[in-house]
Amino acid sequence: MASAPLAPTVLSLQQPTQANGVTLKLQELTDSRCPLNVMCVRYGSAVAALQLQDGSGNRATQRLYLGEALPAPDNRGFRGTDSVEVALGNQRFLLVLHEVQPYPVAPNEAHPAKTAKVTVRPL
Repeated sequence: MASAPLAPTVLSLQQPTQANGVTLKLQELTDSRCPLNVMCVRYGSAVAALQLQDGSGNRATQRLYLGEALPAPDNRGFRGTDSVEVALGNQRFLLVLHEVQPYPVAPNEAHPAKTAKVTVRPL
């Protein structure tokens, strides 16, 4: 029997959350995506810095991206991935960034707190 797909977890900035045996924390979130109803030269991107920690204290931090595949700092290729494999001790996990909400709006409109929707799946 196939297992049910894992439900994404919604993360708020600096609020640790338990998901599938690890603690996730959204450490940083930047969003340069083109606002709704605005004409932009570039689509932009959202970047989430996520920390994972297991019960033994093993930690890993990864940056995940939505939007344009832009050059990464220090000429490390392109930053364009919304998923990555992460090792914590002897366990590996697949970390997927599904969305960053709310989507940007024009500069003079209200800006609610951003959240990131992620899935962490043991491999």
